[in-house]
Amino acid sequence: MKSISLPQWKWIEQIKQAPSPPLKFWKKLLLSFGVLLLMFITQIIIGFLADKTGLYKPTDFSARTESYLNNPIALIIALIFAPILEELIFRKLFFQFFIRKYHHPTAIAIVSSILFGLAHSGFFLPYIISGLLLCFLTYKTQRIIYPMIVHMMFNSSLILIAISICLLYTSPSPRDATLS
Repeated sequence: MKSISLPQWKWIEQIKQAPSPPLKFWKKLLLSFGVLLLMFITQIIIGFLADKTGLYKPTDFSARTESYLNNPIALIIALIFAPILEELIFRKLFFQFFIRKYHHPTAIAIVSSILFGLAHSGFFLPYIISGLLLCFLTYKTQRIIYPMIVHMMFNSSLILIAISICLLYTSPSPRDATLS
């Protein structure tokens, strides 16, 4: 009886060794910028739809923002340490580890992103989509530093916008100062 041997296709072995071909530095930067832009777009669209449908009511916006203004340690944690730690856990330890072991990037990205979304409080759908985008960036660049930087830039931008809005609406106007 003749044994059946499967063909040894070269491209299958290449996928197992390197999930994505290496990109040039400028392409990685451009891809990172694109992912950051998509994260903002999805955050805006989902926030708008959730607000219009009543699906999600945001937490006290001013209390969280004032905590950043009153506690610089909380601000540093939100801007630097949280993105680095989250990327190390969800993209480096979970996503990259299981890709090397099981070679199913889409399924692993979905599970990693759901866990990323559940780790955040509130409405987790934007976090799941952001997690998928960050997994895609990790997969394409094969480096954790790019998603870390994008995550830090995203958090920094959101916090800067929140602080600006809070200061704009809570600071007294020049007209109020002349009346007193």
